Amino acid sequence: MKYLLFILIANLSLPLMGQFSDDFSDGNFTDNPAWGGETDKFTVSTSNELQLFDDSESGDAYLSTQSEAIENASWEFLVKFDFNPSSANYTDVFLCSNTSDLSGNVDGYFVRLGNTDDEVSLYLQSGTTKTKIIDGIDDRLDNEPISVRVKVTRNNIGNWTLFSDTLGGTNYMTEGTVFDDTHISSFYFGVKSIFSSTRWDKMFFDDFIVTGDPFIDVISPEFNGYVILNDTAIQINFSEPMDATSSLDPMNYQISGGVGNPDALTFIAGSPDKIVISINEAFYPNQEYTVLYQNLKDLAGNPIESGSFSFAIVIIDPEDI
Repeated sequence: MKYLLFILIANLSLPLMGQFSDDFSDGNFTDNPAWGGETDKFTVSTSNELQLFDDSESGDAYLSTQSEAIENASWEFLVKFDFNPSSANYTDVFLCSNTSDLSGNVDGYFVRLGNTDDEVSLYLQSGTTKTKIIDGIDDRLDNEPISVRVKVTRNNIGNWTLFSDTLGGTNYMTEGTVFDDTHISSFYFGVKSIFSSTRWDKMFFDDFIVTGDPFIDVISPEFNGYVILNDTAIQINFSEPMDATSSLDPMNYQISGGVGNPDALTFIAGSPDKIVISINEAFYPNQEYTVLYQNLKDLAGNPIESGSFSFAIVIIDPEDI
């Protein structure tokens, strides 16, 4: 019985996937949890707060840390500005992101604090397209300095609620609610500051508390068609990112017409749901080929049903037009 009790206590001490907290009382952002990204543009202040610290003329800077929380999730954090925010000086706090790099293409959600309307709002981002889905109350942050605590909740199907307290406490006011299930998984949480040359050290972050469950993918991927790139390469598309080990194995593909296994397989850059099948010798024009695929899996290990598709590189004689 003592042995069983020990096992139960040990399991309770294990970190839950997607959950973390950080108040920077340890004086760093490199451990427990570890933040990555543009680490040379941030520091921990003497007050043990994460501080933007980039003496560039102007620009943006980000940090991110692993977090899979998205179902029945809650995100809380404190943001301080030593100025009145504007269209040139504001912060995006990414609740969910598919990538650690917050500087470009991101699929996820973020809270924007400041900008033209001095508001706290929730945004959806898909690639580089950013869409406001909760329009917070205008002029909530029309003040100097700013100390605002934010809380966001999401249930397991995609109902979001955004709260804020502009006195920095937990007397939250509801900024709005919305249903959005465009993105259903997360891998990273992070902050991104946009600043001018006079604000490079005047943004602060603290008291991050993230709880919730990760999305568990049990859905098998699907074949979504193909594109003929040239006479030696075919792009095949799937419904979600694919596992590299199985999807880039030439033995899992067979091409008819005496071709056999492909000579090379690569993901389209930044799109692991798109795979390029290449051969060294060109496909014959006006000949139908069949590609068989099998034993492929998505990132969660869900297998795709074996299948095939046929194609031909058609060359039309100008005299037949």
